[in-house]
Amino acid sequence: MSNEVGLGLVPDNPLGRLYRDLLGRANQTLAARAEAVYFMVAGLPVDVKALASPAWLQSPGPYSYP
Repeated sequence: MSNEVGLGLVPDNPLGRLYRDLLGRANQTLAARAEAVYFMVAGLPVDVKALASPAWLQSPGPYSYP
């Protein structure tokens, strides 16, 4: 479990920005290897891995991307 620190204001000092960036990269690395990833919003878990590969992006249609 880790805090998400990249959704707020940009820190006004270099050390704060470095911390934000390193924690973000660590979270990305762990999430890429994890079987399940959840983001808590107002106490509600959001399944990030399910959102990362929605079915409508996998099949051709008017909303598919090249």
